[in-house]
Amino acid sequence: MGRRERMSSVDTAWLRMDSQANLMMIVGVYEFAGSVDYERLRHLLEERLVSHARFRSCVVQDATGYHWELDDNFDLDLHLARTALPGKGTTRT
Repeated sequence: MGRRERMSSVDTAWLRMDSQANLMMIVGVYEFAGSVDYERLRHLLEERLVSHARFRSCVVQDATGYHWELDDNFDLDLHLARTALPGKGTTRT
């Protein structure tokens, strides 16, 4: 992938479906048995996801359509949120 890559028609369709009433976000929720070493998890995500250009890219639009463009200022820490949930919690749904 160069600096900019034309977005596929499928990705463009998903992007165009996004609205305030229909948020098209991908969110990951992980459940672990026991405590998690945050730095180790961060390193693993950096190694396995951020190593792929797509995960360091943002959408840009011009007269020819939508494109993925590498974000030179990508910062993984802006995409990770550490949160302590109240209470003991359960796995019951």
